[in-house]
Amino acid sequence: MSAECFDCPSVVEDCYLEGCNAVDGSVRPAVSTNTQIPGPSIQVCHGDTVRVRLINELVDHSGLTIHWYGMHQIGTNWMDGASMITQCPVPQSSSFVYKFIANPAGTHWWHAHSGYQRDDGMFGSLIVKQPKEAEQNSNEYDVDVAENVIMLLDWSSRPAISVFLMTQSPSRYIDTSKQTFSMLVNGRAISKIPYTGDTNDYYTPLSTFEVDEGLAYRFRLISGVFGWCNMHVSVESHPLTIIALDGYEVMPTEVDSLVVAPGERVDFVLKATAYPSSYCIYFYGTDTSNCTDNGAAMLVYKNQSFGNKICTSTESSNIKSTFSLFDTHALEPLDPQMSISDEKYVISLTSHHSPIVSNDGRISTDGRIPSYQIDNVVFSYPSSPFLTPNLRSFETCSPNGNMLGYASCSSNECRCTNVLKLKQGQIVDFFVINKDSVSHSMHLHGNSFRILALDSVEDITHWTSDKLANVRQTPPELAVIKDTVNVPAHGYAIIRLLLNNPGYWITSPTSMQTIYGMSPAF
Repeated sequence: MSAECFDCPSVVEDCYLEGCNAVDGSVRPAVSTNTQIPGPSIQVCHGDTVRVRLINELVDHSGLTIHWYGMHQIGTNWMDGASMITQCPVPQSSSFVYKFIANPAGTHWWHAHSGYQRDDGMFGSLIVKQPKEAEQNSNEYDVDVAENVIMLLDWSSRPAISVFLMTQSPSRYIDTSKQTFSMLVNGRAISKIPYTGDTNDYYTPLSTFEVDEGLAYRFRLISGVFGWCNMHVSVESHPLTIIALDGYEVMPTEVDSLVVAPGERVDFVLKATAYPSSYCIYFYGTDTSNCTDNGAAMLVYKNQSFGNKICTSTESSNIKSTFSLFDTHALEPLDPQMSISDEKYVISLTSHHSPIVSNDGRISTDGRIPSYQIDNVVFSYPSSPFLTPNLRSFETCSPNGNMLGYASCSSNECRCTNVLKLKQGQIVDFFVINKDSVSHSMHLHGNSFRILALDSVEDITHWTSDKLANVRQTPPELAVIKDTVNVPAHGYAIIRLLLNNPGYWITSPTSMQTIYGMSPAF
């Protein structure tokens, strides 16, 4: 909680003061953008030229970049914001102007792309709107307002790098119970704040969304979660109608709940047809992910008070149906040339945990150092960005074209600047095999793709490209279009894309694995 919050939450009005970041009531260093967590919501029209000046005023002298998540950056590869891939980090006390065309339309976001700054609070929404007559699902809703953007972030009472050091490389002398974990919804989470000598219960307020009875509202949900956390989302007494995924329209599908993985965006319509009152919006971790806590927000009908209602429960007894990608289909017509692929590539996702060994040969029982691999190698960032004259000052590798040469790396950590070279204009299928015990939400910069297949199996480590080619696939013309795919633990994804945007693009997880090596370029 920032100093600008004054007497929040004992004086609840103070929690809404300008400059107040109440979060979950914890006090810790954070990275705010224009004094806000999340940062400003950038809302523009499709085709607009967007100019953003980034001024680095971080007190720890860290470098900064911003990735414009979902923007294709056609002809502006150098504006993608991938640190040490397309640009150098902006030094402290310096500035940099990003300029790009807002394309494609839909629900997108922006975030710091250096170190742990995103999980420390530097992120925000980027909404690219188009006229309702240009949307196929515009008749599904009455209201689409800036206030109905929902952004999620996992939050701790310690800085993100500190959390990593305690959880990934723990010491027996650190008491992890001394910190709190929360799921922030638009920068807020409920937490009981004790006051010396005061026996009253005071809670930091939740984010609230106001609706008029009888109207249908478009909500734009964005997961900025940094950890391995897939969030189950539901609204008390209200079904949800899914109308877009990662900004791309899909056939409207009504469900009771949905699951959103890190980096994913889901647009849904909520019809305010329940009894006028206040209702809980629940965000809780799925059984197949490692979420540190659950979250909540409130849906309030106008002229209704939520009184003393507290949304802390994660009960889901009334949930009957959860959304799946294969419950719907894309509405955008298929480019005829994408009916058949020209090339197929198998991409493997694995993790490696190195033991902590003392100089006298003892192996620590307190933890192991993690690294995450694509095609058996940990990605090493180059000494200068690819888009610089010094390209030849560092070496690259291509393990995907030499799997036998890198086979030993699955048990012995190998590092290199992994680059997969692809031919412009080709149609490519990627068979992504996740051999890890956690799901990996993978984002492709500067491009989108169709998801042909997605599943989890028991013996994935023995699967080959021939076996993957024979699994049941959605016809390309029906396959949903996304820029992020959550590859399940011990599972696979088959995606198809048209290589029509030349440049250096990074394929990265949208969570902490990016920092620990799972980020090849192509």
